[in-house]
Amino acid sequence: MSELDSAAVSKRTGISVVWLVPLITALVGGWLVFRTLSDQAPVATISFQTAEGIEAGKTKIKYKSVEIGMVEEVSFASDFQSVVLTVEFQQGMEDFLRRNTRFWVVRPQLSVQGVSGLSTLVSGSYIEIDPGPGSPQNHFVGMEEMPLITTEDAGTRITLISESLGSIARGSPIYYQGILAGEALGYELASDAKSVYIHAFVRDPFDQLVRGNSRFWNVSGL
Repeated sequence: MSELDSAAVSKRTGISVVWLVPLITALVGGWLVFRTLSDQAPVATISFQTAEGIEAGKTKIKYKSVEIGMVEEVSFASDFQSVVLTVEFQQGMEDFLRRNTRFWVVRPQLSVQGVSGLSTLVSGSYIEIDPGPGSPQNHFVGMEEMPLITTEDAGTRITLISESLGSIARGSPIYYQGILAGEALGYELASDAKSVYIHAFVRDPFDQLVRGNSRFWNVSGL
């Protein structure tokens, strides 16, 4: 038999070029999906009892007077007992959306501490955020009143027991040697219905002066 009558057969090893096309397509598609998801702005919902002063497309979300988001939609909750705001935040604000983060509407307000939010008479109401710790979250219940303290305020929370509330109200100041040292956060009737619990906050460094034998008393307006 001549050499022309026989043929040598060899097997190719490795990945066929035919399989590289779908593999590359899958990699590119996965990368595009990742980029699309990562480029999306974070969205959250905030519920309030009323939408007073809030407008979709106009009301801003601010942190330390810097705009970080915008109210995109205002709708009713399923039970029509509250309103739900859909808010879109700027990219990079994901870390702000955690379980202990608080929101409230800044509007002109008169309290025992004075008048606040006067700038909103010109610029309009906006929503302030107080970032807090905790697990990631995208639905929040907004506060109906501006908090007296934020997570950045250093100090100690205390509870005072009194026979009566007297003239103490939310925001009533606490003084030490004539210097503002804290304020009352709220109050409630004790379980024995004969005394009152007054919740207060003593700011740093005055909280270092609070001891077991420290005394507090109500100084009337007179």
